[in-house]
Amino acid sequence: MSSFTSTLSSSLNDLTTYLSSLSPKPSPSLHCQICETICSHLSSLDSLIPPTPCNEDPTSDPVEAWEHLMIPYLNSINLPYESLPFKVTLNPTYNCLGLTATQKKILLRIPVKNMITPSLESQTSDKAYLKYLKTLESLHPTIQLTLILLYNLKNSSAPHNLYAHSLPKSYTTSCAWSSSVYKNVMSSIGYEEFMKALKPRIMLLRYYLTLNLPHSLSDFLWALSAILSRQNNIMISSCHSEIGLTPVWDMMNHAQLDKAVISYIEKGEEGFELVTEGKRDYEIGENVDMFYGDRGNSDLLVSSGFVIPVENFEGQKDDVKAWMRIWKEDGLGKMKVRSRLGAQ
Repeated sequence: MSSFTSTLSSSLNDLTTYLSSLSPKPSPSLHCQICETICSHLSSLDSLIPPTPCNEDPTSDPVEAWEHLMIPYLNSINLPYESLPFKVTLNPTYNCLGLTATQKKILLRIPVKNMITPSLESQTSDKAYLKYLKTLESLHPTIQLTLILLYNLKNSSAPHNLYAHSLPKSYTTSCAWSSSVYKNVMSSIGYEEFMKALKPRIMLLRYYLTLNLPHSLSDFLWALSAILSRQNNIMISSCHSEIGLTPVWDMMNHAQLDKAVISYIEKGEEGFELVTEGKRDYEIGENVDMFYGDRGNSDLLVSSGFVIPVENFEGQKDDVKAWMRIWKEDGLGKMKVRSRLGAQ
């Protein structure tokens, strides 16, 4: 066992031992203390998980960098960039790349055969790639897809190498959070969401130790973050679906349902297709977004690594959990709670 593996395993064991000593439902008065202790345990892991090296030029234009990689890739899968009803631009709301309309009518059909899933990749004629894919067959689908992405990132001749290099060089999903990030968010997301973010991270770090991968932990967490933030369920045939990646379509950011496009699977001339269409006419340059689900900001932060900015929050859903002690015998208890919360 290497010193890295030994140290990581020991740190995880210490944290797991502490978590197992906690009451299933600790008193709210202890929540802050528990989170502080957890963060101190997590700090010992930070040095083992250095940030993934960023190989992009910070002075380069992110849109130009994306186009340089993705236009040739899209041509290779017969999905020419100029044929799309939108283009990639920098989204100022989320400070990341997104899609904006180039046509009033948004309608896009992407053949399933152009997507990235374990079974679709197994149709390759590349013997080395096929041999690698066979070693992944017993793994969880999300881990399979994670390792497929890493293979394509590390091999210049792999079919999706350009796509893999076009992805963000860092992510803010909870599985990539450092101890300082956990400490910063613990007062914002509440105890339950804090633990919800923590437990999968511990599980994934333990899982990494069992895989004996040639990839660094930083690379593994980067690829996993990419998959968790981009994967969707893809209908491969009338009786089989699996998770996968859909290039370009996965560039859409989050919007409320009334402002989002709709997507569905339809059988076309060459098999199943992912159809995306707008429910209304778009202004040229308007954001083209999808609906990530009916989630509040704390859930979005934990599950997707972002929050809706205050200035864009009108009409959106959010929730806050608050603990107040009232006595069952107090007949005015409910009224007091409503009064404290400012309810009429």
